[in-house]
Amino acid sequence: MIDKGGVGRENYISNHVKDSILIFGSSRAWEHYNAQMITDSLGYTCYNCGEGGRNIINFYAKLKMVMERYNPKLVIYELTPFLDMLQGESETRSLFHLKAFYERSGIDSLFWDLDPYEKYKMMSCLYRSNSKFLRNAFVYFTDRDTDTGVRGFAPKRTSFDSTKVQKNLNLMYDSSEGYEYDNIKLNYLRRFIEKAGKANLLIIVSPLWYGQDSKVLEPVVEICREKKIRLIDYSNDYRFVHNNDLFSDGLHLNVRGADEFTKILINDLKKLEDKRGELLFE
Repeated sequence: MIDKGGVGRENYISNHVKDSILIFGSSRAWEHYNAQMITDSLGYTCYNCGEGGRNIINFYAKLKMVMERYNPKLVIYELTPFLDMLQGESETRSLFHLKAFYERSGIDSLFWDLDPYEKYKMMSCLYRSNSKFLRNAFVYFTDRDTDTGVRGFAPKRTSFDSTKVQKNLNLMYDSSEGYEYDNIKLNYLRRFIEKAGKANLLIIVSPLWYGQDSKVLEPVVEICREKKIRLIDYSNDYRFVHNNDLFSDGLHLNVRGADEFTKILINDLKKLEDKRGELLFE
């Protein structure tokens, strides 16, 4: 059986989603934010646009395609430092997932920006499709622009697995050797903020079993201060750190943890003011 969920999800986000609240980010977005709970609690429809293993470059492209259709009321970005800020995760990895959207306005320039040779490679339709050809064809011919999960939310329903706790996370959580930031990724974070435009934007770091050295976020704190964007860091929330009952591994909440986190987030969103200083959700 062909796995159609990933391609259908990408197509739905890029071409059809029109909800009032959108959540972007890696698997930590996908698995941590209960979009149906947010919809029911705030009275505005919410869709979880998280996609596993993607970084800010990919989500800048997705937001760009969304904003061609409409302006959401609120955009939430789940920031994952090792994907969205630090060196080590290749910027060009995001291009693989954007090949199918190369013809969309402004997407081609992302390829040229990250790898000048992509301009010539993308002349080949076979190169664009690559190993995703069968899945793309399946979605195209069956008109399946949908995905699994509820409003994009697909939590892990497993209990804590201590074997998935990494023992050496110095690069991510210990500043003793300093952090090596990726300026290209940070630049695309700025572009994401600018692209959000009239939408209210909130950048969030959801809970981590490990907790996190707050110093790793310093460049983003500065960017948010400069752009007047709210940043909320839940990574060291005492209700979650080292709480095995709420996680499936060191990086991801399980379904119980996701629901608990979403409840806390909803309470904080109800206190959120819009750009005019008025409550965003009344």
